[in-house]
Amino acid sequence: MHEDLHDEKLQELRKSLESDEIFENLALLFAAFSDSTRLKILSALSKEELCVHELSQILNIKQPSISQHLKLLWQSKIVKKRKVGLHVFYSFDDEHIKRIYKLGVEHAKE
Repeated sequence: MHEDLHDEKLQELRKSLESDEIFENLALLFAAFSDSTRLKILSALSKEELCVHELSQILNIKQPSISQHLKLLWQSKIVKKRKVGLHVFYSFDDEHIKRIYKLGVEHAKE
């Protein structure tokens, strides 16, 4: 009888897991956070909205590299972009993404 109860709990736990699609999206999110250059970009963007040229100057990284990283961050819905004339400005997509980044920084400092 104890084994049946244990099996029931395991079945409940299995049903409570997120869908495969959610896990795939979460893996993409964390993969986007897994590069130190992207994290430097996010660090700068955590202070204010910036364009590729400004990020390149701040981080001393060539613009094509910054653009590639921003493209991945944008595709992962971590950053959003806003076009003003010829310039495209980037910022965090929303506050909860910014909180995830800041929590990661806090954890890394421990």
